[in-house]
Amino acid sequence: MPAARAGVCRGRVAACEANGAEEHEMRLVRFLVQDRAAVGVLNNDEIAELDDETFSSFKAFRALHRTADVKLLAPCVPTKVVAVG
Repeated sequence: MPAARAGVCRGRVAACEANGAEEHEMRLVRFLVQDRAAVGVLNNDEIAELDDETFSSFKAFRALHRTADVKLLAPCVPTKVVAVG
């Protein structure tokens, strides 16, 4: 799918199409900003920080960050590590 340059889509793909935005893949990221971990939607060189870390709502955004100003983190924090052998 081609990447959209129309800005961060605030909702599902169907809602974006209804608003005239191109269909695109949504890239969710975890990142470190101001010494705290946050989650957001990556769009080109900007990250729209989500207000809710449970991904229950994509409508509320806390802030907009440039990717150069944040450190990307692993996509999730494991709760357990199991070693065999």
